Amino acid sequence: MYKKDELVGLEKNFAARHFPAVVLLIIYLVVETFQSFSVGAPAFIRAAIVCMVLALEQAFRTSDFFNSPRFIFIMKYIQLMIMAAFIMDDGYRNYEYIIYFLIYMCIALEQGIFFDLSDGGVVFLHSMLMNIPVLIWTIVYMITNRSLTYVITSAVMITSFIITMYSVLSYIGSRYEHFENAVLAKDRMLDKAMDINREMLEKQEKLYYVNEQLALKRIELESANSKINANILEMHFQNEMLHYFTEAFDIVKINDYFAGKLISDIGIRTAGLLKTAVNGERSIYEDYKKNNPMYDISARYKLFGDINEAAADVLYDMFTCDEFMKRLEDGHIFICENVKHTEYEGLKSYHILSFAAKLLLVDGRCAGVYILCHNEQDFFMHRETFFDNILAELQVGLNNAFLYSQFENFAKRDGLTGLYNRRVLNKFMEKYRHPDAELLKQTVYAAMFDIDNFKSINDKYGHLFGDAAIIAVAQTIQRIADEHGGSSYRYGGEEFVVLFIDKTLEEVVSVVESIHKAIREREISFGGYSIYINTSAGVSAYPELCHDPALVIDNADKAMYISKTTGKGKITIDGTSPNI
Repeated sequence: MYKKDELVGLEKNFAARHFPAVVLLIIYLVVETFQSFSVGAPAFIRAAIVCMVLALEQAFRTSDFFNSPRFIFIMKYIQLMIMAAFIMDDGYRNYEYIIYFLIYMCIALEQGIFFDLSDGGVVFLHSMLMNIPVLIWTIVYMITNRSLTYVITSAVMITSFIITMYSVLSYIGSRYEHFENAVLAKDRMLDKAMDINREMLEKQEKLYYVNEQLALKRIELESANSKINANILEMHFQNEMLHYFTEAFDIVKINDYFAGKLISDIGIRTAGLLKTAVNGERSIYEDYKKNNPMYDISARYKLFGDINEAAADVLYDMFTCDEFMKRLEDGHIFICENVKHTEYEGLKSYHILSFAAKLLLVDGRCAGVYILCHNEQDFFMHRETFFDNILAELQVGLNNAFLYSQFENFAKRDGLTGLYNRRVLNKFMEKYRHPDAELLKQTVYAAMFDIDNFKSINDKYGHLFGDAAIIAVAQTIQRIADEHGGSSYRYGGEEFVVLFIDKTLEEVVSVVESIHKAIREREISFGGYSIYINTSAGVSAYPELCHDPALVIDNADKAMYISKTTGKGKITIDGTSPNI
């Protein structure tokens, strides 16, 4: 059985197919009209009625009445009654009978869609039902005294009609059933395919979800692995630094090694210490200089990595100002992940986009600000603890080195004068016996002083007075040497050496003359005695006066000996005549 919408749709299609019949009938009626009803008036009237009935169907086809299956069935049955009346009235005498019979059969077959044609009983009942109009009009015409022949012919026709209707409808029903089964099978196959497709889509979605989760897990694992590797690297770095700090006791070497490892292992672009001291506080570098005579106290900073002098000066001014120092007073590291839109935005011009800074204290005093710079934003993100810890370790290492230098100072200093002893001088000069390329680039100057007539002073005024004279000369030498970046040593009983690195000969000679003059003009008083003393001095220089830096002290000693043997109280420059 068809559904209501399907029935209405099929009937509208049937009605549309009747339209050519209506057109043909109209043409037929027009032709007959012009031929003065050659077929006769009754035949013309019958044709006109059939035309009107079919035309009425066309009119109803577009109306709401045609949406009702009941209305359609009644209208079709009325059409059958009219067709049956004309068929039986004609008495099978001319071709009109064939036309009306074909129309009747067409309408009767179309009515079959209202029934379940797959059931043989229903098909038979439908065949009988469709034959009722013919039967009714047969009875009517029999009552009006039709002949026996008419009755027999009508009976044969009715029987043939029933058989034909039953056969055709049965065939249609079987084909419909076959078609319906085929459609049902296809629907089942389609449903099955849809189910399979749906299942595949679900599996695909699950697979896609699993792949997404796997991708996320892979990213998480890669991130975790990266963090683990970073943590391992950081732990290894910390352990290496701790081990190094327990063995290294030189502040310069510690700073150099630490900065180099930060750059090579951690990826820092610029690292180093900006030296500064709190107002009124004695710089630790002055004390360190006492224990390490060749330490350059004048340098404000020592930075490593990708940085030039102009950028270094900017960093020094920015990070050692009072305002920035206040931010570091709590002892924690200060980190700027992105200099953009901050007061440090000017650093972008030096390719610095993020930095970290920490105040370092050595011996309880400010040693300076240690800075770490990078050319990427957020380089220090989530690593604040690590950088804070390693800078704290550096601070411990610097404190240990400073403390060690303080204790080592007792072994390095001459007990009477406080100057470095000869062993320290020999150790310093030892490296020049096998110099590397960098050492050979340095200029080394040595000045040796010897107190004139010292034995006579001891014999005349006593050894205590002689010690006072040695102390006075040592103080004068150390004061002036320190002022000009030199380092002073007690070489022997009354002999002293002053070393200068990377000076010019004119500068060194000028300092030596100042020392010589200051000693000569200083009054020495002790035990009720006051005298003035003089010294003989010799100067040598590498590479200007000497081709081997290891021999510069020996040559200065020889030059001093020339001063002693040519009248004393003189300064002799290696390879020249003595000067008064």
